[in-house]
Amino acid sequence: MAGVPRIILALMVIKLVSAQDFGTMVRKCRENHAPRFNECIVQAVRRLQPRLSREIPELNLQRVDPLRINNFVLSSNTDLASLQFHSNAVDIAGLSKFDLTHFDIDFEGLKTHVEASVPSVIAKGDYNISGRVFGLPIHGEGDFIGKIKGMLVDGHGVMEATPGGQLYVTGINFNFKFKDLKMDLKNLFNGNEILSRTVAEFMNSNSQLVLDELTPELTKTFSSYVKGLVNNLLSGLPQDLLTSLPNASSKDKHRQRTLQRKTKAT
Repeated sequence: MAGVPRIILALMVIKLVSAQDFGTMVRKCRENHAPRFNECIVQAVRRLQPRLSREIPELNLQRVDPLRINNFVLSSNTDLASLQFHSNAVDIAGLSKFDLTHFDIDFEGLKTHVEASVPSVIAKGDYNISGRVFGLPIHGEGDFIGKIKGMLVDGHGVMEATPGGQLYVTGINFNFKFKDLKMDLKNLFNGNEILSRTVAEFMNSNSQLVLDELTPELTKTFSSYVKGLVNNLLSGLPQDLLTSLPNASSKDKHRQRTLQRKTKAT
């Protein structure tokens, strides 16, 4: 019995270290790996990824996988698609499986650049849709499942610093590319199977055209969400961790890539 309190204490310590782990890794990146700061941050994020399936209150992070978006709205008004799509709640699974391929904080220019890929995501929820897609009328309400494969994300952010040096994102713009989309809308056309199958087959066989029409609205929705997510994460870190670091002489491969792009642009 004497060993029980020690076991409980050990588990509490492990939990405490886990809660502070990301901040500790960021501090080590800054203190021990400043010339390769961005590379070190990428590794810290990869170690954080398995925890994104639950809330991390110490970092002001809500659960990311599945990600719930309430009052989700898509609206398109073009020659090819004029429709309104609304969902009271959408759960998106698979986002935590992202591969962060490029990450750069430009401390001198107060800019950040992020590139990532996500193999696939599955969205589930209720829906209400009305309008026309490629000349075909479409309407219905019920439950839906959407499967997106091959998501590529390219984001550019503008940052500012508080008087104490704490960084936060003031604006962020994303470009999204998707390889494939498959949608299953239950009770489309109030359950008319012939019309539902015809429209579903057409949309799924022309998924890239559908994605081209919907991408601007999807980008707007996700950009707003990611901006809040990043700022929550930054605010959950100690203020001194993200104050300015020199980047002109950095050995960091992400920083070097950004500098090379600037050189080519000039």
